[in-house]
Amino acid sequence: MHTREMQHTRFSGKHIHSNAEMSNVDIEKLADISDEALKIAISSTEKLKLSTRVYYRILRVARTIADIDTSETVEVRHVLEALSYR
Repeated sequence: MHTREMQHTRFSGKHIHSNAEMSNVDIEKLADISDEALKIAISSTEKLKLSTRVYYRILRVARTIADIDTSETVEVRHVLEALSYR
């Protein structure tokens, strides 16, 4: 339940209710991804030849994993876990 509360707070005043509903622009503005985690996501996407659509899906999943972990910021470990589900 704590995960939903974090998302509710993050999206307060917006027409978004969950991480899955975030647009690509929303991810960039609201997901709070550390610089190092972003670098890993970008380099992994390039190395694995993943599409832009998959890149943003990985960031959405990483944000959800960070919420479950009660982390305000998406860290490298969250991105790596999201990539492992790919």
